[in-house]
Amino acid sequence: MTCLHIPSFVAPTTYSNVYKEECLLCFETPESLNGIDVCLTCLQSGCSGPETMNHTSLHHEKTGHKLYLNIKKIKLVEPPKKITKLVVDESLQEKYETKVKTWCVDCKCELGNCEQIEKAVNGIMNATSATQKQEIKSWEEVVEACEHTVCLEQNPTCSSGKQIISRLKVPKKCNECDMKENLWLCMTCGNVGCGRRQFDGSGGNNHGMEHFEKTGHPVSLKLGTITAEGEADIYCYKCNDMRLDPELESHLKLFGINVKTQQKTEKNMAEMQLDQNITFNMKTVDGEDYENVFGPGLTGIKNIGNSCYLASVVQSLFYLRPFQQEYYETAIEHHFNCREKPQNCFECQMGKIAMGLLSGNYSKPPLNLKDQLGISPTLFKSVISQNNREFASMRQQDAFEFYQFMINLVEQKSKIKGTSPHLPFQFNLTQRLECANCHKVKYSNVTSNSISLMIPQIENASIINCFEATVSPENVQMNCPSCSSNQFYKSTGFGSFPEILVIQMQRFVLNNWTPEKLDKKVTVPLNKFSLEQFRLNGPLENEVELPNQDSKPSLNEAALDQLMAMGFSRLRCEKALLATGNRDADSAMNWLFEHMEDPDIESPINNKLASVDVDQESVALIVSMGFTDTQATKALKETNMNVERAIDWLFSHPDCGESPSGGNEKSQDGEGNYKIVGFISHKGSSVHCGHYVCHLLVDDKWILFNDNRVVHDVNPPFENTYIYFLRRQ
Repeated sequence: MTCLHIPSFVAPTTYSNVYKEECLLCFETPESLNGIDVCLTCLQSGCSGPETMNHTSLHHEKTGHKLYLNIKKIKLVEPPKKITKLVVDESLQEKYETKVKTWCVDCKCELGNCEQIEKAVNGIMNATSATQKQEIKSWEEVVEACEHTVCLEQNPTCSSGKQIISRLKVPKKCNECDMKENLWLCMTCGNVGCGRRQFDGSGGNNHGMEHFEKTGHPVSLKLGTITAEGEADIYCYKCNDMRLDPELESHLKLFGINVKTQQKTEKNMAEMQLDQNITFNMKTVDGEDYENVFGPGLTGIKNIGNSCYLASVVQSLFYLRPFQQEYYETAIEHHFNCREKPQNCFECQMGKIAMGLLSGNYSKPPLNLKDQLGISPTLFKSVISQNNREFASMRQQDAFEFYQFMINLVEQKSKIKGTSPHLPFQFNLTQRLECANCHKVKYSNVTSNSISLMIPQIENASIINCFEATVSPENVQMNCPSCSSNQFYKSTGFGSFPEILVIQMQRFVLNNWTPEKLDKKVTVPLNKFSLEQFRLNGPLENEVELPNQDSKPSLNEAALDQLMAMGFSRLRCEKALLATGNRDADSAMNWLFEHMEDPDIESPINNKLASVDVDQESVALIVSMGFTDTQATKALKETNMNVERAIDWLFSHPDCGESPSGGNEKSQDGEGNYKIVGFISHKGSSVHCGHYVCHLLVDDKWILFNDNRVVHDVNPPFENTYIYFLRRQ
């Protein structure tokens, strides 16, 4: 049968985002039984055929796009371990037989050959995929021009260069040795030298850097990284950093190099760093004494480069019932009804990762591999970290900060649709202040989704000892509005207990502004235990409350303790929390770094400004722009009563304000009886390095999730945990 539909598409360009590595709504890949389909119209990917979710048909129903390229790779031998980011990956071609066909979803037939179809197929197959582009972008740092590239002086007749680039031929080896790869062109004189020698002896013989030391010529370009779009690796030896050359085309023209005819033949620095991190062995167990397990809820997550913190937190959250109900049980319905592009939709990617982890479709014993392959979190990470530069990068991050980021993001997104998957994690921390002179008291509550525990320096410390050290009464100084005394007793406790209690152990401390890790063991009960002794309610019948005038607002005590442990003064910490809406330590810390030079940073807090009263004229002005009273009040508090900044804040936080109908924002209290059902451990000396793994209690067995490795662990390291997940019993 011949397809009657006239092709209406164009071949992808260098700037096109081609999704060809996996289905956008599941984890089917070209290596799957049926391969994957790439839409010839919009270049989005889907799956089709038996034993799939048939997302290609769903894409057709939503868009009307009929023509697709099916890509199927048949493995001939074990695939290479290294990931190559060149446009044409010859190593993969040697390991796989790739079969392609174009077909019409309406006519159910293959398309005939024509020049337009052939051009489109070649463009898709030779394009760097959108996923690969995102990985490379995540590794790349922001590169800017410097005075040495902007004011570059060129002298191609300089006697310092032994060989000047011919206008007809580019040198193919170093001027000082026989190296033919990793060559750097001096942008002043045209000398070609090899790159730096690495610790393992690889890289080069330092002849490029030695040329700079002899001549002082600061700027070099890595040959083989020049693209027709005018991009290349530029390094400034004087700045000791990667730089941008705004006049690269004209500078290269002096040496006879036409940028528009160049084709990239070597990896750039970002790609090399990506390759090193992905192939680095991050495993913490050798696997000889561990039983591999497979099935629903036992799917591993690939390490895409310093992503173990993400894998551990994501595994822990989607193990818990609130996340399963919110994203796994609704995924198919949302995918069917969603009108956003799946590669940009938060709900689509949350549903995709939930189905990937919980369905069991990607956790089956491989035919000739000991471990499962796991699912890739690349697209998921790209979507959730769109507005967070740190988590978008490929640098190692703190797992607890990522948990806070995820739970806050879920809260923001769920409020839009009127659901509350975050509520089972929320509880009230209650602070009690008692004047040492008049003994009047003040109780205040702050909502939190975790508690941070101090580790006491005692022998055989238990988690109960950690709670006692954290909530024990302490003396603080503040002015009493009743008797003018400045001595108070402060105590902290649980105003309510959540369904899921997340505990961070304070294992990372600052010593002379250098993060250090505490490796002290803490014993934990494995059966049900009670925390009711740490409940704090009030005021009691015989207590007299302090007047409210000019009193400070309640603060997130857990975040306050974290900030003060980093060496900041209490005053600065309180200001930071007030300025960032009392949310979390991470937001407050960023505010502190941005405002360290403010002239009033050490000025006392204006309690009236920090109280609930706001200027009603400012509220009215913002309401006149279409916002609600609640939104206006919240924005003014978030921005220190600055109307202009408040309006900017509202546009960047469109989901703030009243909870939509159906959202219950009251913390869910219950008895404080808990059992540990999961924990995250960190192996390494610093928060900025090392490796995270998580353990989850599945069918009364402790399962270790170590990236894509999932095994039964008969001896879990309970005593060295960084984050605990407790479920109410």
